[in-house]
Amino acid sequence: MSKPYTLRPILDPEAEGEAVAEILANHPEVTRSFDLRDVDGDPAGILLRGPEGWWFFYDSLRRWSPAYPTRSEALVALDAAVEALSAPLVGSYKVGVKTPGDRDWVYNALRFPTVDTAEEYGKDLAWRWTAVQSYEVHPSEDAPNR
Repeated sequence: MSKPYTLRPILDPEAEGEAVAEILANHPEVTRSFDLRDVDGDPAGILLRGPEGWWFFYDSLRRWSPAYPTRSEALVALDAAVEALSAPLVGSYKVGVKTPGDRDWVYNALRFPTVDTAEEYGKDLAWRWTAVQSYEVHPSEDAPNR
């Protein structure tokens, strides 16, 4: 289900500002255009209808989407793109361990480029360090260093 974006028809491109006017001037195939607002009412981008379908330019993404057959499909794709933007960046993977008495995961400074390399390290660590009760691989925003 799409988030409650507000769609306001763009009737006068010149009144919307230079950027919108330029986009619409460069795309004469556009048959419908909407100003796209987020749930807080802040400008988010524009949604356009042309012969190939619906597409959007979302301000935070700074790029055009591919064409979608329906407006609702375009809005679902927009939701997914926005969600991906707000997801934490995964630069590497770290191994968390728990030993007797640990309530939270404990990490060392090692960061691995893939889940598989981190998993391999975790298995080896659990085998070598008998105090480890459990281990898990977690995403990290840090750069890999192994």
